[in-house]
Amino acid sequence: MTTVFLKVISGILQQHEELLRKYKKKALTLKDYDGIFLKAHTTNGRTYFTGHRPGKKPKYIGNEKHTTVQRIQNLRATKVLISMLESNIAALKHFQDNYIDITTEEIRKRLPKCYVPANLREAELSLDTAQKWYQKLLELKESIPVKYPEKCTVSTIDGTLVRSRIEAIIYDHLVSAGLLVIYEFPIIIEGRIVYPDFLILHPLTGKLYILEHLGYWYHDAKGAGYRNNFCIKTVELASLGFVLGKNILTTFEDGGGTIDTEKIDKMIQREFFTSPTVQEKTTGVNPEEFLKQQMQAQAAARMAG
Repeated sequence: MTTVFLKVISGILQQHEELLRKYKKKALTLKDYDGIFLKAHTTNGRTYFTGHRPGKKPKYIGNEKHTTVQRIQNLRATKVLISMLESNIAALKHFQDNYIDITTEEIRKRLPKCYVPANLREAELSLDTAQKWYQKLLELKESIPVKYPEKCTVSTIDGTLVRSRIEAIIYDHLVSAGLLVIYEFPIIIEGRIVYPDFLILHPLTGKLYILEHLGYWYHDAKGAGYRNNFCIKTVELASLGFVLGKNILTTFEDGGGTIDTEKIDKMIQREFFTSPTVQEKTTGVNPEEFLKQQMQAQAAARMAG
């Protein structure tokens, strides 16, 4: 999991450092108001402010709409935000410097020889296995050109570029939950490439899941064709073991072009961090078999081309 976790942490750290630079510049533009303290007075239901520097008499300024009041308030809020960002940056850097990946190799290093189980390698943690298949899937994806790369303009928490703001929100929630996610993995089916939005390795079963965001499902002009194409896509994916309602998950937007992030988090918890059923453990798409099949399909496509 090191690669995923540290990419997420690195992305958050970069965002924090950019925000810190931004708000430090903002604080400099307000430096003339540094050291001024506000005091609020309410008269006939309206609030008025006086301002003073230490050792000086208070001077009347005006109500909350007065420019000076607003700038003093903005400076104080900016200072608090800078302090929070600096604290988080220090914590994130500490995490980067001290994080230890949970692998059998690291466990072996920390055990005296007489305490190392003989079957430690055979009892390798599932995280190691999941990471291995994740890396191999990424390598295979990188061997196929991205579909319309110029349209991937929205950056996510780990720097992956996606096509829409909503997709970025979904991706960020999946990755922040600790899931191994690949955006638009190119799946070859009978010589045709299908691009599911998100290919996910289930953390408890090790099986592959797909999540499709159906952004145009209710679109007045594009909806009918979009729904028809999705149905064709699900039939094609079913030939590989991906079944709608089982290991193909879906999300939708509301009428205003937004998405309920609380529902996304609940779906993630329900589908990926709740004890799987017996059927979920024994059925589904095995990443090793899927990878082998896709490598063969890719080789066949090269020969045919």
